[in-house]
Parts: sequence; C-alpha cells; structure tokens
Amino acid sequence: MNASSSPRFVLFLLPLITLLSLPLFACDLPSLEVKPSPGETGGAPAGWVKHPGNPVFVKSPPGRWDSDWVTCFSVRKFGSTFWMYYSGRRDSAHPLQIGVATSPNGITWTRYPDSILAPGQRNAWDNKTIYGPDVAFHQGQYKMWYVGQSTIGGCGIGYATSPDGYLWAKQGSAPVISGAGCLSVDVDGDSLVMLYMGSNGFCRASSYDGANWVQFSGNPVFLPGDTTEWDEIIASPSLVILGGEYHLWYTGADTVGNSRGDIQIGYASSSDRGWTWTRDPANPVIRPSQPWEGKCLYSNNAVMSPTLYQMWYASAGFGYADNDLSGAEEKMEDRNQRLELNIKPIPNPFVSFATIPGREFERFALYDISGRLVGTHRGDRIGGNLPPGVYFLRGHNQNSTPIRIVKVR
Repeated sequence: MNASSSPRFVLFLLPLITLLSLPLFACDLPSLEVKPSPGETGGAPAGWVKHPGNPVFVKSPPGRWDSDWVTCFSVRKFGSTFWMYYSGRRDSAHPLQIGVATSPNGITWTRYPDSILAPGQRNAWDNKTIYGPDVAFHQGQYKMWYVGQSTIGGCGIGYATSPDGYLWAKQGSAPVISGAGCLSVDVDGDSLVMLYMGSNGFCRASSYDGANWVQFSGNPVFLPGDTTEWDEIIASPSLVILGGEYHLWYTGADTVGNSRGDIQIGYASSSDRGWTWTRDPANPVIRPSQPWEGKCLYSNNAVMSPTLYQMWYASAGFGYADNDLSGAEEKMEDRNQRLELNIKPIPNPFVSFATIPGREFERFALYDISGRLVGTHRGDRIGGNLPPGVYFLRGHNQNSTPIRIVKVR
C-alpha cells in the first residue's frame, strides 16, 4: 500500500504516530510522573505483579550509542537465556539503531557494547532509521524483523539473519512487507507467524522461510476498540504461541494525546491460529502504577510457559512483571483435541485443492472412504494431486474425529 495515496491509512497513522511519540516527549519527563492510583500498589490486575526494582533496563551513561533513549524492543528466551533486542540512539542527531542484551533471569541484563544493526546506506529503503526488532530462532539460525524508514518517505519491515544472535546481515534490498510497522513474530510448527500494524489494525502473515510472507486477504484480524473503549488506538503487538494457542498483548490508548486516560496494556487470545481474537474482559491487564512509569506503558513483550507468564514493558526505561499460573495448566490432551476441532478446510467441497487457514505449513494425513491412507498433504494444498471423491482429513491427534472433505470435478 502506498501510504501517501490512501486517506484511510493517513487518518489512522496520524493518531498512531502521536501514540508512539508520547514516550519521547511525555513519559521521560519527571514532571509527568504520577503516584499509584487508588487500589494499585505496584501490582497489576489479572495476577500480574510488577518487580519492585523496576525499571530493570534503562539508557546507558553519556557517550555510548544508546545513552539518549531506549525504546521499542522484544524479549525472547533461547535455551536458558533471555535475549532482548531493542532500539536506541546516542542523541537526537543520531538515528535509532538496534542493540542486544542478555539475562539469566529477565531482570539483570548485560548489554552488548555496540549496536548490532544500523540504518542502510544513502539509497537504501531503510536509510533514515530502524527500530522495533523481533527475533526468532528458526531453521537453525537467528532471524530478525524490524521496522525501517526512508528519508524520502515510506516504511516497511526488514529482514536480517545471524549465526549467533550478535552478528547480523540484512537480507534483500527491499522490505519483506511494505507499508507496515510495529511487528511481532513467533514460530508455529514449521512456519512463522507475524502480527504487524497495518493501515487500520493488526494484520496477520505467515512464512516458511522468514523472507517470503503470505499476507491474509481478510486483514486486519484485530481492530481498535470503538470511541467509547480504552483501546480506540492500538499499537505494539506482542504475539506468543504456546501449545497451539495464540496470545496477544498490545498497547492501547483511549484518545489522541492521552487527554482522557493512560496508555496501557491489553490482552487477547485466539484458538483458531490468530484469525479471530477475544479480548480479555479484565482489560487493560497492566496499567501505570509505579512512579517511574508516568502515564504510559508501551512496547510490551511477553515470554510464556504453561505455568509462568513474564512481561517486559517500556516507559522511562523497561519494566518487568510476571503472572504465576502454577496449578492452572490445561491438560495437553484436551488442548490437542480442541486444536483438531479448528481444522476447517476452505473451500469444501473443492475443485482443485483446499487450504487450512493458519496451518498452511503443517502436514495432514488424508484417507480415502475405505480408511486407506492416501498420503500426507501440506495445509496450503490439501488434495491437489488426488482424483475426485470423498476423503477424510486428520491432524496430529490420531484419536480425533477425522474431517470429511469432498473433491469434485
């Protein structure tokens, strides 16, 4: 999409830019610091408990590449180590770049001394600034996606790879998705799934290799709330996929300029691979309450296990909170059965082949009407090489009821 030619894009982007620029001009100002609201004592709704030593990560001392500002980040856990990829700059005369820090516990961090990725050269599409990275370990290498901007206008999502998480090489001479920003990527089976900020909400895309992305034709999949809601402006999606369930944390604000309320963090979930989402009725689940946070929390990122949710969020630095779910783990067999119920081939009946939205890169077993296995097919091309007839489709759970599909001439 060409932003300059789309009034709808511009009208939505202007309040979004206002939202994302607030941390620079508001949240870092001591005059805007507030005391905890009544009923909040440094904790958070829905079981979240903020670390008493927040912020756990702040800008560096003067003279370093990130001594003026740290912002827009992601945290991922690879093995037993937490990796934070973040945006920073030396001063207002220098553009945002990307750096990395590691931690054994998500609270104490060790920075890599230099930035690891910088804006492109003079004629590059990302020659103005780069920010908002997310990283996944996929197919034996570290893969990064980031937002880039050009000095002649336009923005998009760039792609880079690394053998070790520190030394990065950009891939390609153009963005992998144009006209997009604020992204989050996670691994689902063999494939990658991205949520990113589009012209009027969060959009969904999938990829097998990280470079070539298929954008959902029905985007956006997650819209802002209406004008009466706390999240009529949304930004900064954070996607976590755990056991086939999709979890989304995001930044929300209820008006341009933050004149009616705080900038806060909400939660939504999806049981159909991120096509439809249900907001948590307790939203916003994390709100400004500690004095260092001022009135805004933004650029959040979560790491999840079945019994512990961990959250990092930005304000005047980065804070940490967690939510202990010990004893609340769902039985794996029940989760798998529910996932099988979400296998929905489209179209059905079909002429050439069917697809299973959200599970394009998974393998599914196909049986003929006699119960004989006729092959395994990827979710993006079910039944493509079979003659017309009635078939039955089954996913990973061999105890589930097979799905009937029909191929016609």
